[in-house]
Amino acid sequence: MRVYKAKFYKKNGEAREMSFVRLHDLSGVFLRENTKGTGKKAKFDGNRELVFDLEACGFRVFNWDTMVGDPVVEEREENSLKAPEEEK
Repeated sequence: MRVYKAKFYKKNGEAREMSFVRLHDLSGVFLRENTKGTGKKAKFDGNRELVFDLEACGFRVFNWDTMVGDPVVEEREENSLKAPEEEK
């Protein structure tokens, strides 16, 4: 799976770095096992995207408009991905 590491500014102006996987890079099995809802795709304004934050082990919204520089992209084995409930 492709992992992105990017620095960005949060709404409060604080800088943050996040390692994340874009949803289209996650397996269908992982998504089915870790999401629930109506089946409708979420709509975000601007250049925002739902991603899986690897450090928080949860879904977050990443705003590409507030990114500083370019993201670093690397390939990792998908079996290194932890589901949210595995952290508890």
